[in-house]
Amino acid sequence: MIFRSTADLPHLVKKLAVARKRGYAIDDGEVHPGVYGIAMTIPPRAPGESTLAIGVSLVESGGETVSRDAVIAELREIADQLANPTMTGA
Repeated sequence: MIFRSTADLPHLVKKLAVARKRGYAIDDGEVHPGVYGIAMTIPPRAPGESTLAIGVSLVESGGETVSRDAVIAELREIADQLANPTMTGA
């Protein structure tokens, strides 16, 4: 079995920097082969509150594929709405 997970601190630090810059983290089969995960933070509503996160896992199959860009856009919209519940969806 080939493990694709991050195995050392320098690579983890680099992956975290990329995720922060991009605005979301990905797991491309690192924990489970054939599973693609996307996660992003939900900013706190008020100072002192904890930062939360939201994510999805997609199982890759030979059938219909889901647009990862569409999933990321939906996650962003949900995260924004959870961070600011007075915001209305488009």
